[in-house]
Amino acid sequence: MRSRSGTESEETKAESNNGGNPFGDYSEALAKAFVPSKGQKLLIRKLYSDCDQVIAECSVEELLEVIHRPAFLASIEGRKLVAAFASKIGIATLWRNIEGIILKSHTTSELCERYGEVLLWIWKKADDDKAMVELENCLIDAAYHSLCSEPNIAKKFAALMRPMRKGTNTEVDNMVFRIMRPNLWRCLKARNAKVRLNAIILLAMFYPILTDDFENEEYLERQREAFRELLFDDSYAVRIVACKSALSILASFWITFDNGYIEELLTKVVDNLSKDSIVPVRVAVFESLQFLLSCPQAVNALQRALKCLVPRGINDNNERVRLAAFELLTMLGKHRFIRFWNVVNMKLILQCFEVEESESVRKQITRLLFPSFMSMAVDADETIRRIIFMGAITRNGALSFHHLIVTMKLITVEQACWCSYNVFVCRFFMWNRLKSHSLRRSQ
Repeated sequence: MRSRSGTESEETKAESNNGGNPFGDYSEALAKAFVPSKGQKLLIRKLYSDCDQVIAECSVEELLEVIHRPAFLASIEGRKLVAAFASKIGIATLWRNIEGIILKSHTTSELCERYGEVLLWIWKKADDDKAMVELENCLIDAAYHSLCSEPNIAKKFAALMRPMRKGTNTEVDNMVFRIMRPNLWRCLKARNAKVRLNAIILLAMFYPILTDDFENEEYLERQREAFRELLFDDSYAVRIVACKSALSILASFWITFDNGYIEELLTKVVDNLSKDSIVPVRVAVFESLQFLLSCPQAVNALQRALKCLVPRGINDNNERVRLAAFELLTMLGKHRFIRFWNVVNMKLILQCFEVEESESVRKQITRLLFPSFMSMAVDADETIRRIIFMGAITRNGALSFHHLIVTMKLITVEQACWCSYNVFVCRFFMWNRLKSHSLRRSQ
C-alpha cells in the first residue's frame, strides 16, 4: 500500500512533467468544462484561476465555443472567463458570434442577460479608449436590435442590455446615454407601432437616461414628454406598456416629479385609459396602480384615483376588468394607510357579489371579504352580526361566500363546521324576520 506522501510526490512529479499544468491539456480541460456534470463548477473555477494559461494554450475557435454553452455561462467564473477571452478573440468577433446566437429562436432571455454581463465586464476592464469605443459600438448595435427588431427578438436584445442598468456609477450612466442617443429618441416617435413599443420598453428599463453634461434637462424633458404622448398612442399595445411604465416610474421617482406632471399623468390614466374601448387597456390601468401601493408619497393621490376608478371597475361589463379591480382592492388589505372600505362602499361590493356570474371574480370577492366577515379578532356574536348584514344585502352572495371559503381552503374543517352553524342561525333569523314582516302586512 502506497503512503500519502508517496501519492503527493507522484502528483507533484506529474505536474512538473506538464510544466506545472494540473490539467495536462487546457484544451481538453476546457472541453470537459462544457459538459454539465457534478464537478463542472469546480472545474470552471480552476480554469479561471489559470486564466492566462488557458488563453495562451487554446485556439480562438476553442475559446469561442464557450459562448455556445449555457451551462458554462451559468457560473459567474464562466462569464468572467469569457470576458477575459475577449482579449484573444477580439471584441468585434465575439460580438458577431453573440449576435448570431441571440437571433436564433431557441435562445433564452436569461442567456442573453448573461451575455450582457460579459460585455459589461469587458467594458469595465478595457484599458484603452479604442477597446471602449469598439465595445460601445457593439452595444449601440444591440440597442438598435432592441428597438427595431420584431418584439420576440427585441426583448432578447433588451435582456442583454439589462445588466447596464445595474450600474451605480457615473461612467456607466454616461455609457448608457451614449449608446441610446443614436436611436432611442427618434424611435419613440417612429411611425411603426412595434418600434414605438420597443422604445417605450427600453426607456422604462433605463429611466432616467442622463449624462453629466449640460444637456441633461433637455433629454429628461424628452423622456417625460414620451410618456405623456404614448399614453394616447394609436396602438393599444403601446398604450398598455406606456401606462404600466409611467406608473412604475412615478412610484420609483415620485419625489423628482413636480405636482403638475404627476396630476397630468394620473388624470390621463383615470379619466381616459380607464374608459378605453379596448379591454386589455382597462385591465392595465388596475394592474399599473399596484405599483403605487408601495410608494408612501403617493398615498393621497392613489386614494383619490381609486375612489374614481374602483366603483366603475367592479361594475365593468368585462369580467377581466372586474377581476383586476377586485384584485387591486384585495391588495389594499396589506396597505398601511388605505382601507378598501374607504375606497368603495361595502354595500356596493355585496351588491356586485349578488349578481356576479364569473367564478373567478366571485372567488376574488371572497378573498377580499374573508378578513372582514371571518375575522379571528372578533367574538362569535360579532361574526354572526356581520354575516346577517351580508345576508340582508345579498342572500346569494352569502351562500356563495360560505361555499367558497371551504372549497378554496381558506378555513379549517372545524371552522367550516362553525360556519355551517352560523349560516343556520342567520337563515333562522332571516326566516323569522320575513315571517314577522308578513304578519304585519296581513294585519
